[in-house]
Amino acid sequence: MRRAESFVFQLDELSLELEAEVNVSPFKDQINEVKEILKKEKLIARERLDTEVDWYYTRLGIDVEYFRSTPPMIIARHILSLYSAKMVSHATGNKLQVQLHNRTEGSATFITPSAPGSRDSPAVSVEHTIEAYYLGEGLKAAPVTGNQISLTQTSSPPTVPTHGYRVACYRSKGSVSSSSPTHLRLYFLNKPEYPLGDQASDETDLQKVGDIHFWERSSENTKTIYQQMMIEAVKSLGPVIRAFQQADPSVWRLVVAYKRGSTHSYWSGISDLYHFYGLYSTHKYVEQFANGMTILSIYLRAMDPTEKDLTSKVHTIAEQASLVYILPRSSLTPLLTTNQLSAEEVAYAYVGWKFAYQFLNRYATEYAAIVNALSKDTVATSMFAQLRSRLTKDTFTEGRVKEAIMLCPSLIKDLYADFEKHHDPNGPRLPFDKKHGHDLKLKIAKTAGGEMETSVFETILTFNRYLVKTNFFQKSKVALSFRLDPSFLNTAEYAEIPYAMFFVVGSEFRGFHVRFRDIARGGIRIIRSINQTAYDQNSASVFDENYNLASTQQAKNKDIPEGGSKGTILLGLDHQTKADVAFRKYIDGLLDLLLPSPKEVVDNYGKEEILFLGPDEGTADFMDWASQHAKKRGYKFWKAFTTGKSPAVGGIPHDLHGMTTRNPSINTY
Repeated sequence: MRRAESFVFQLDELSLELEAEVNVSPFKDQINEVKEILKKEKLIARERLDTEVDWYYTRLGIDVEYFRSTPPMIIARHILSLYSAKMVSHATGNKLQVQLHNRTEGSATFITPSAPGSRDSPAVSVEHTIEAYYLGEGLKAAPVTGNQISLTQTSSPPTVPTHGYRVACYRSKGSVSSSSPTHLRLYFLNKPEYPLGDQASDETDLQKVGDIHFWERSSENTKTIYQQMMIEAVKSLGPVIRAFQQADPSVWRLVVAYKRGSTHSYWSGISDLYHFYGLYSTHKYVEQFANGMTILSIYLRAMDPTEKDLTSKVHTIAEQASLVYILPRSSLTPLLTTNQLSAEEVAYAYVGWKFAYQFLNRYATEYAAIVNALSKDTVATSMFAQLRSRLTKDTFTEGRVKEAIMLCPSLIKDLYADFEKHHDPNGPRLPFDKKHGHDLKLKIAKTAGGEMETSVFETILTFNRYLVKTNFFQKSKVALSFRLDPSFLNTAEYAEIPYAMFFVVGSEFRGFHVRFRDIARGGIRIIRSINQTAYDQNSASVFDENYNLASTQQAKNKDIPEGGSKGTILLGLDHQTKADVAFRKYIDGLLDLLLPSPKEVVDNYGKEEILFLGPDEGTADFMDWASQHAKKRGYKFWKAFTTGKSPAVGGIPHDLHGMTTRNPSINTY
């Protein structure tokens, strides 16, 4: 007991110092109320109670907003949780290393050491856990590990409410005690309470859609900011992002509003982003609303107190937060968190990874020679084509392509610089040239390290060379879209080269659109995968499937003016229920390039481009939305943008006319 007392409490001189600080604290009355609550509970010895509470208020260094907005009863619970964690940690005989997870019905508390800028900090895994199991927007990961002290009543994961938990996170400026230099992050989570229940998705009145505690305790400034952003975000497909300098010029507030469920891992993705730029959060909040909206509020400081470029960095973060919304966390994220690549370079690397996996030069020379030798034997030619397909998948797996990128990020930097010089509208640009990059190709050959790795980076260079236009540098976007000149395709694999192709990438999907004539029509298909094996097969063949479907449609349309086209949307394995989200992003990404903004998109095609889409597997119910969204975006052919619309918006009912998308005589087995 003496050992515990010497660890937690200080000399009488410290107690007097704390008492003097409490006497001048603006929260003196609240402090006394918290002490009375804890005295009645009798869980902290009376001779220790004053020092514990006084330290929490005066030396731990939690932002004052926490004390302004949190009821005394809740603060008492938090102090008790922290005290319990300190006692259990001390009882192990090790140095103080607080790691607590306390979950009760409708609430949870995490307390963990904080090391700003360090990706080894326990706070990183805590935030991933919160995101996955309490916000319902993260990829399911292992629960918090390490020397954790869990006061949880059950080991089963929490049930995420429809709207997710509200989160308040604070980083202590001071240490956990006078004998330990440890700083803490404290996460307080609660299920939202909506007095009026769930609200329509287009409801914007903050008082109707807000949690009762948010409305009672938030400042008028916060309510004003949130109300303005709510009105804008409800009408927007993607996030609304704003940055506000605070009264203290060394602090900026980043506020992000978006539709819940429209992305994943966004909270931690933004954290990775501002850490990359040398900033950390002093406190941050996740607020859930009854209309399905989420608003993040993050208060940022520079890790280096002498930082001279804080304003510029914050504005860069605000701009790139839209890119993080599209690709928040992937297998390539470690290249960002280890400061090897920037957020833009990681996003580019991800796109290059998926493109290279589809279009690596897969034994084309050898294949063409053997096929020519077997030209008179159609059976042998078919068997050889199947053998080549299996050999290719075994050799150039998606994982191996990723490994090549992870091992040589310097080449990604070079390739991104080349991409930027040709497609960033805000800087000096090089002209479109499908043969550019000779020096870069030589550097790839010298640097890549092997034949397979060289093929990967050369294929990404091919992507740069044949890219006609992209929305990558557009400020507001919900997916990354790329219009490519398809003449790079090998005629040994693709007998007829399409007229045009689009490649679209989002956080839940990737997809293509291929057409064989300038004016062409065809359906958009959702590709689902029931397990990892099915996903691997679908991922390997998504472009080939798209090409073959479009080619078949071209043959069907041979006697009418419109050529054939097709679009495919491959859902990520963890996003099989997100078909509607993926479809909307896919359509919006296409529209970005059909309606290119001269200030944000470098258009090397230079002519009006028209797409006509139709329903296919998994998309029949989305045709009305696509047409109306095209109208909203200002696409002049919106009425003809999709077939299969309902009669109310000028469509022809497919089931009435025996068209297969809705034909009740077509059964699924």
